[in-house]
Amino acid sequence: MSFVLILVFMSSFLFPSLSLAGNPNPALYCPKASPCTVNIGPQPGESPLVLSVNAAGPGGQISAVIVNLHGSVGAKYYDPASHTIKDAGLDTPMLRVYEIEGSEAYLVLVGSRYELNEYRNAITHERVRGNAVATNKWQVELPNAGNVPAESPLVIVIATNVFNQQSTTAISLKVVDDSTAPEVSASAKYLINSPATRIGDNVAIEARVTDDLCGVHSVRLVENEAKSVFGESPNLVLTRQIDSDVWEVQNTVAQNVMPGVYPVQIAVLET
Repeated sequence: MSFVLILVFMSSFLFPSLSLAGNPNPALYCPKASPCTVNIGPQPGESPLVLSVNAAGPGGQISAVIVNLHGSVGAKYYDPASHTIKDAGLDTPMLRVYEIEGSEAYLVLVGSRYELNEYRNAITHERVRGNAVATNKWQVELPNAGNVPAESPLVIVIATNVFNQQSTTAISLKVVDDSTAPEVSASAKYLINSPATRIGDNVAIEARVTDDLCGVHSVRLVENEAKSVFGESPNLVLTRQIDSDVWEVQNTVAQNVMPGVYPVQIAVLET
């Protein structure tokens, strides 16, 4: 009997039981929507609404993070595992974000060896492989924000750990009906000391764009008119200047352009 007791004692000493006292809840922090104010319905191409939260904590590995989008009527989310768009609802899943060479990605297929795991790049959804690092960030992409009845709804996020302990947090999301176009003023800046340009001269197209409600997603030149001045492959995308409403693009006057006045249109897409 004593021999058995010693074995039991030694076994307990060498392989201690895991204490589950308290089972601390997951920690949720930095919950956000990017951007937090969006127009109803489909979002601009390649610019989905992204809901994200950092989930970690002393309570054990996170087993699931979901977001309640039941109140956002018509909202849809991207599912990287099936590479399809699905209806959002009460338990829309957030996915853990991995980093591969500085890019964010989602794990979509576990290979027979670690290096055979497959991922999809966030936003672009390109299928990739690589050395991935798991982060504490979880997110979901919404190519369609739906139509939220409330003016300033709070989206509830629920994280569950391996001990089935849960924590909740809220993301402030404002979905609006923005039917007013952004305000745009634009001018051509000649990069020489002259009121006009010649063949081969650089021209900067500068635009000041404001949209108080939703903000601005992209600003670009209209291709056909830009080609008439800058040739077959003009730079079309205007870049926002840091901390300003000013967007700018530079091009060179093409060799076959005849003297004259040329209108160049700018297209603005709000978020």
